[in-house]
Formats: sequence, structure tokens, C-alpha cells
Amino acid sequence: YAGFAGLLFKKINKAIPFILSIQEGDRFEIREGIFNFFFKKIFENADRIQVISSFLKDWSIKMNAKCPVTIIPNGVDYKHFSEHISLDEENELKIKLNKKADDVFLITTSRLVIKNAVGDIIDSLKYLSDNIRLLILGKGYQEEELKRKVSELGLTERVSFLGFIPHSEMPVYLHISDVFIRPSLSEGFGNSYIEAMASGIPVIATPVGGIVDF
Repeated sequence: YAGFAGLLFKKINKAIPFILSIQEGDRFEIREGIFNFFFKKIFENADRIQVISSFLKDWSIKMNAKCPVTIIPNGVDYKHFSEHISLDEENELKIKLNKKADDVFLITTSRLVIKNAVGDIIDSLKYLSDNIRLLILGKGYQEEELKRKVSELGLTERVSFLGFIPHSEMPVYLHISDVFIRPSLSEGFGNSYIEAMASGIPVIATPVGGIVDF
């Protein structure tokens, strides 16, 4: 929405370049509905557009971009997520989370919002063996709703809501887990996926938005 301010500024100051950066990958229905005409004006008047995925480049062109569109993807601190965590630190967290020898930990790191489809992961646990558990790192407006779902399905012993975990502490959670999963409905890029890739665990994702790029 800040693009509207950029558009207005450009109309008044035509000689000053207007660079538009597209980062997000959800709620396109709003931009393609009644406000479509006005959103297209933002793209039409930009002098350069930078996006984080091929998906957003294609969308920018669809939105009538007349200028060059450059893809500069997001990145993560590979060393931070890939370097070996001490066994003592890993074992301490396993004990804290009560991970048994035959347990399989699924992990998702995301905002608890509809587009990240954490509820779908919870629903899937009904069809999986009891030793498969889910760690949920993140906060969001869906948190209470998801906790109710877990309770109603009788999965309280298999799902752990761990809240906000800072990036400095996140690698050890990924390293003690077995599979990263996030069945997103849309993504501009998806940093959480490449953080999990850097940690060396398998990733389950949906082929939507910027996820397809990597």
C-alpha cells in the first residue's frame, strides 16, 4: 500500500526515479479486485521494479509494469543455520521437548496466519502414527483457533506451540527435527524454507509463489 505514496510522489516529482520493491506474496485478491485499476497505476509509473521471486516478476508484468523488473531473491545466513550445534545443546532441547528415540519431529516456523496453512498440518496428524509430533514456532492471529483444533482432535500430546523463537536460537530446533513442513497457500519467496534447507533437514512445501524458485 505504500506504493500509493510512491505513485503520488512520482506524479509531483516526475524527474525523481520511483523504485518499487515487491516482497509479499499474499492477499492478491484485494489488489486484483475493485482496486485493480489503482494498483496497476503504481506499477505503470515505476521506473524500476525489484522483486524477490519469478512469481512476483510475472505478477508485476501482469500488473502492467512498463519498466525493467529485476529479481533479487532473499537470502539467509547459511553459516548460522548449517554449522554444527553442540550435542549437549541438542540433547538438552530433546529432553526439554521429551523427544523419545523413535519420535519423528515435524517442525514449522511461521506466522500463524491462514496463508501458512498450519491447520492443515495439524489435521494431517490424525492419519499419521502417534510417534510423529509437530513443533510450531511462531505467533499470529490464528494461534487460539489452532490450539482449539489441537484440543478437539485429541492431539495435545503431539503438538507443541513454542511461540516466538528468535533467529539466534532457531537452528537448534531445526537440527533436532526430522522434517520441515509448511503447506503455504501463497508465498512471495519463503525464507523459512531456505533456513530449513540450510539446516540440512528435508523440506515439504507446496508449489506456490516463490517457493518454486528454490
